[in-house]
Amino acid sequence: MSVKDQNFFVNIAILFYNILYKKNSDVSTFSNNSDSLHISHSSILNEDVYISMQKDESIYHNLYIEQQLLSSIEHGDKETVLKYYYEFQQETLSSLSSFHQLRRHKNICISSITLATRYAIKGGLPSGIAYKIYDLHIQRTEDLKDKESVWDLLKNAFCTFADRVKAQKTQQHSQTIAICKNYIFKNIYNPISVKQLAKFANVNSDYLSILFKKEVGISLIEYIQR
Repeated sequence: MSVKDQNFFVNIAILFYNILYKKNSDVSTFSNNSDSLHISHSSILNEDVYISMQKDESIYHNLYIEQQLLSSIEHGDKETVLKYYYEFQQETLSSLSSFHQLRRHKNICISSITLATRYAIKGGLPSGIAYKIYDLHIQRTEDLKDKESVWDLLKNAFCTFADRVKAQKTQQHSQTIAICKNYIFKNIYNPISVKQLAKFANVNSDYLSILFKKEVGISLIEYIQR
């Protein structure tokens, strides 16, 4: 596992640890060497953590909100991302006192961006682009001077991921349609079926028909017959 991947998993673990135990921990808390990020799963996500999660309904609610938010990022749905972002912010801030240090808010922001990056990649965003967005927002986080700015940056990161995932999905769809159109053009004097096109484009026949109608404005069969 690369050091960058280790960093991601460490930040995810720290996010849950901080929320569950209301701590103010960062990577250095669990690392004996700043150049090494080796953390045992048992030191953070141990049996006690699991039991506390089972007993605390508020934690379950927070995790549900987080899951919905991350799923929305995966699907490129910014509107839903914003809906659950505000719920996530409210739930998280309600568990923190007004005296919590800025570092605590930054740690939550960093860990949340880490999770968002993973789900953006899962949604089809190339890892190179996702990591650049991640690095940019993490660097900016460290320069912020108040918690309001930290949460605004987190919202921006979530929305950026959602927008880029949506754009990537649209691009992929257009590529599928372009492949089909090119195939039809090259075989204009030969019999062509939807099933044949779907196989060539490596997609499901029903999915291709729906997608073609959505993007081109006419049915695939009608387009072939023209």
